[in-house]
Amino acid sequence: MAADTGALRAHYQNLHDEDIEHLANYEADQLTPEALAVLKEEIERRGLSNDFQNAADIQVRGVSDEEQKEIIRKISVLPCPFCAKKQNYLNAFKVMSVTSFIILSFVEKPTIIACPECISSLAKSALIKNLFLGWWGIPWGPIKTIHSIFLNWKAVNAEHYNAPTREFIDFIKPYSAAIKARIDNITNVNELVELIYPA
Repeated sequence: MAADTGALRAHYQNLHDEDIEHLANYEADQLTPEALAVLKEEIERRGLSNDFQNAADIQVRGVSDEEQKEIIRKISVLPCPFCAKKQNYLNAFKVMSVTSFIILSFVEKPTIIACPECISSLAKSALIKNLFLGWWGIPWGPIKTIHSIFLNWKAVNAEHYNAPTREFIDFIKPYSAAIKARIDNITNVNELVELIYPA
C-alpha cells in the first residue's frame, strides 16, 4: 500500500496543474480512495484553489436531482451573454448552421445559453443563412438544411419555454460537480463556459 501511494504521489507530482484540475473536476469519482486522498494532498501542496477539492468531494458523493435543479436555477438568472440583460430567465437551445459547397456540407450545432429573445434572434439568423447557403452540397446539403429548419424552429420559439430545456439539463449535467463547487462565484455565462472548456 505504501509503495502504491508513493507511486501515485510521484505520478501526480509529474502532472501539469491543468491535469490535476481536470482530475478533480471531472474524474474524481473514478479514483480509488487512496488515489483521491493523494490527489487532494497534491492540490493542497500546489496551493490550488479549495474549489478543486470541493469538486472532487461532490463528484464522489454525487449531485442530487434537487442540486441539479438549483444549479440550473442559479445559472438561469445570470445576465444574458449577448444582450447583458437580466429581464428574462436564461435557457439553452441548439442552433444549427449549415454551409454547403458542391459536395461538401459543414454543420455546426452548438448549445446556446441566452435569454429567449437572443436565442430566437440567433435561430432566425441561422435559418436565413441555411436557406441561402445550406442547400448546395449533394447529397447532404438539402437533408441537413431541412433538419436545421426543424431544429432551429424550436429555438425561434424560445420564449414559449418556461422550464429549462433538455438541452440545458444535458449541457450542465456532466459538469455539475465542478459547477456546484463554484456556483456562488460564477457571475456570468462566460465564466461557466471557461470552467467547462478551459483554454
